Amino acid sequence: MIREELKGQKKPINSIKPHPKNVRQGDVGAIAQSLEAHGQYTPILVQKKTGHIVKGNHTWAAAKVLGWTEVAVLELDISDRNALELLLTDNKTSDQAMYDENALAELLESLSKDKQSLAGTGYTGDDLDDLLASLQERFQPSKTPVIMLDPVTGLTTASAGLEKQSSRYFDQDLTPTTIRGIVLDYPLRDFTWAVAAFSKLRDEYNAMSNAEVVLKLLSEATGEPRP
Repeated sequence: MIREELKGQKKPINSIKPHPKNVRQGDVGAIAQSLEAHGQYTPILVQKKTGHIVKGNHTWAAAKVLGWTEVAVLELDISDRNALELLLTDNKTSDQAMYDENALAELLESLSKDKQSLAGTGYTGDDLDDLLASLQERFQPSKTPVIMLDPVTGLTTASAGLEKQSSRYFDQDLTPTTIRGIVLDYPLRDFTWAVAAFSKLRDEYNAMSNAEVVLKLLSEATGEPRP
């Protein structure tokens, strides 16, 4: 139940209580499964003078569901204002956290091949299937062809997923014969990272496209001005 490292912090479960201003709704069932699989390995943070939980409200609720009579607690001698700040910042930082979904999928796939499968992870086989389907759909290339004219051969070729890029160039009074494309192939994980990096650099350089970002970076790297 409570991990050995926290045995010195045990308190009766009814000696503390959920914070009355906690607005977070957590998955008590999933937390209960984690407690059963791993025990409590993080103390519940409590405002000492009120007994109100400022971090771990749903861990407390899950322990109650499991019939626990004790939980590990860390009491904090803080003001009411500080208690509310901790309560809110814990929820907010959790909301802002993001996953590297490709790495998560790889990790879950590797664990799913073990005899215990995904037990104790908080994930199910359906979760993994949904994640893999989402990644596959997100990174499928567009099937809508765009006809581009090769300025060297004079031949037309169909390129998928270039509608926005080509229309942006045409809006600048450029003809198709003035445009050439560079295609760079990356593993999916690198591609995901590059997309995010391009987004940041477009904002930083106030650029309209990834092509403009590349020209800016090339100019900075070589010390040569853009032609």
